[in-house]
Amino acid sequence: MITRADFLELARRLRYPTRLVAVAIGYLGAAKLGLLAAVAQKVVSSAWPPSGVALAALLLLGLRYWPGIAMGAFLLNWTASVPVAGAAGIALGNTLEAVSAVWLLRRVADFRPSLDRFRDVVALVTLGALASTTVSATIGIASLWASGVVGRDALSHLWFVWWSGDALGDVLVAPLLLTWARATRPAGRWPEAAALVVLLVLLTVLLLRSPITYVYAVFPVVVWAAARFGPRGSATATALIAGLMIWHTLRGLGPFVSATPTENLTLLQTFLALASVTGLVLAATTAERGAAEGVARESEQRLGVLVESVRDHAIVRLDPSGRVVSWNVGAQHIKGYTAQEIMGRSFACFYTPEDAAAGKPAQNLREAAQRGRCEVQGWRVRKDGSRFWADVVISPVRNGAGSLLGFAKVTRDLTERRRAEEALREREALLRATFEQAAVGIAVARLDARFVRTNEVFQRMVGYSDEELQSLTYADITYPEDLPRNRELMAELAEGKRSAFTLEKRYCRKDGAPIWVQVTVSALPSEQGEPRLFVGVIEDITERRGAQEQLHRHREQLRDLAARLEAAREAERTRIAREIHDELGQALTALKIDLTWLRRRLPQPAPELAGKVDGMEAILDGTAGAIQRIATELRPGVLDELGLQAAIQWQAREFETRTGIACRVEVGAAHSAVDATRATAAFRIFQEALTNVARHAGASSVLVRFTLSAQALELSVQDNGRGISDGALSDSRSLGLLGIRERATNLGGTVTITAASGRGTLLTLSLPSLE
Repeated sequence: MITRADFLELARRLRYPTRLVAVAIGYLGAAKLGLLAAVAQKVVSSAWPPSGVALAALLLLGLRYWPGIAMGAFLLNWTASVPVAGAAGIALGNTLEAVSAVWLLRRVADFRPSLDRFRDVVALVTLGALASTTVSATIGIASLWASGVVGRDALSHLWFVWWSGDALGDVLVAPLLLTWARATRPAGRWPEAAALVVLLVLLTVLLLRSPITYVYAVFPVVVWAAARFGPRGSATATALIAGLMIWHTLRGLGPFVSATPTENLTLLQTFLALASVTGLVLAATTAERGAAEGVARESEQRLGVLVESVRDHAIVRLDPSGRVVSWNVGAQHIKGYTAQEIMGRSFACFYTPEDAAAGKPAQNLREAAQRGRCEVQGWRVRKDGSRFWADVVISPVRNGAGSLLGFAKVTRDLTERRRAEEALREREALLRATFEQAAVGIAVARLDARFVRTNEVFQRMVGYSDEELQSLTYADITYPEDLPRNRELMAELAEGKRSAFTLEKRYCRKDGAPIWVQVTVSALPSEQGEPRLFVGVIEDITERRGAQEQLHRHREQLRDLAARLEAAREAERTRIAREIHDELGQALTALKIDLTWLRRRLPQPAPELAGKVDGMEAILDGTAGAIQRIATELRPGVLDELGLQAAIQWQAREFETRTGIACRVEVGAAHSAVDATRATAAFRIFQEALTNVARHAGASSVLVRFTLSAQALELSVQDNGRGISDGALSDSRSLGLLGIRERATNLGGTVTITAASGRGTLLTLSLPSLE
């Protein structure tokens, strides 16, 4: 069972082929009628309705229905004994004529099928009737000649007949179909329309059968149809006249039968074309005027509503003498009078007493009447006597003859704006003074980086005048080495990635001398929020930069001196440690040997002497241990003999033995050796770190990590003690920390200390490799 949905889907699918067949049948039927006027050749007619059918069909249904035109044209010519190739060529020409006409009307003229605009009628006549028909005439006649249907001597004559017949179809049939397809019914005008049709038919028949040529007497009826019923009425009236005249002319009746049949039809074509175009132009002009009048009425109504609803403008109508005849809500709001209070009073009451006494109201009216407009600003008075600053525009109102009917007066209260403008002027003066008298340079540049304005400080700074700078960009005076970074920052500023930036760079003065400047650049946005201008504040830091460089040199010298002192101190420690070890150690060893020799030779028993020898031996052992400890503290031999890794491990064991704090060492892979200078610095920093742990941390364990790679030496010491505060880290009295940082800095390294109260301390040392 077929459901309603299936039926609707089937109807939707059949819509296109059904319409396509309808277009083809309509074209073929119109063509059969057109062949009745084919006197020059059996398929070349002086009146060709199918051209109008094709044009209207594609305008109303769309270009995709062109196959219907092609089918209808082919069938007509094939059934008229035109060879298949010729029929196909004619079908191609007729189809291209309709397609090109629709394309031109839509793309070039913005055509409306209602034909209610003058431009639409002109477009139909020029692009449709005159231009596109040349395609069909040219291809059609060529197809007939190529098929052998016509000879070469008849080509020009037949081409003109073909072209004029198609053009007549476009201006007669197409308007009829277009206007009836979409036009609405004329409500209440059917009796008038019927009377018009009857009169038109009777008059046309009477004129065509009259022995006197009064055929142009039908024009008033066409004008009536166009004026009263618009484009549809004009097209219908012209189509009726055309049908009657063609029928009578083909039967030898009427004024167009005195010459040959072709000439008669040519004269008839001219008459019908003039009648159709005249009626369509008049109808379109009338429709446009009616639409304009409707728009004018609507605009007048909207304007009245708008005037009554405006609150920030006082809109008043005055009679020629200046008395108030209309009053809107804005006037009541601004001036304080109600409409009942002010109607009929002179508008001079709005002026200040001094202006009224000086005759300003009458002067303003005279100026408006003479010049067509009077605009003034000044003080006006409200109902309560208060004054406000107003902008007043008075315009004369005249009728069509130019007589003065009165005046329209519009008043705006500009008091707040005047105050805002005064405040703005004060701010501008302040900004101007700041710009010109600032102690730093200020420069404004466009997005292309060209200077727009600069102050005198900046001009003196770079040695250029303001006019010279306006032809330059920041890149023209920036040192090439500093330009890439400057451009990168300016690009980010222009793209909105940053709102401002500060950069130290060098300018090249006009005399070639370099100067160091600190530039702070920010973007001045437009109303849309996009950068519009760049504003730079420039400070000359040449002297400060020189002082910084001198300070840097002094610091380097101090560091070099400190490094030398440290090297000398380490060398002295090494020398002293060796002397103590070699000389005192050997002397104590000799004394101990002598004491052993004496012990063996003591008489027995001699307890007192043996006690003395034992005491001396104990003193020697203690002294030897102290000497060993002092020598080790001055310069541990393991550092020189076994290297940094062994020295760190030895020092950790010594620390654990001495303090009782567990000290674990984790050693990473060592990919390179370390020079003596870096080894000594790292070992001393390690010693100082362990000393701080023992003195201040209150820790129970220490974790040491040591890594030596081709790039750097990494050493970290982490305890689990009480931690250290931020204040202690930055305390200048923490000499141990200062010494650690100084040792690392002298060798290009870094020391970071991460500490948190109650969570221990982590010291990390990083020294770059010697390479």
